[in-house]
Amino acid sequence: MDENDNREDGIPNLIQSAILLKRKANDQFILTVKIDVEVNFIYDTNHSIRKMFGRVKEDDPVTFDPDVHWETTRTDVDLSDLSAVSLEKLTRISSL
Repeated sequence: MDENDNREDGIPNLIQSAILLKRKANDQFILTVKIDVEVNFIYDTNHSIRKMFGRVKEDDPVTFDPDVHWETTRTDVDLSDLSAVSLEKLTRISSL
């Protein structure tokens, strides 16, 4: 990934990804996403210290309910056959 020239910090403004899960049951489940990044020694040390003292906000887990049907404006995704979708085509990383 290249550095964001506008912000000069290398952190993209948007990371969008798709994950296809194969599960044995169609029950509700909870997902927690964790993204680890390595920036530089000073940032990483500062972040570790802030995390140790509870100064880094953790994201809330998301509850998924397979029985809830949702709409999409995408015309290239068949919601009834997600296994046929190329996840690489849905992944996007960009800097504004």
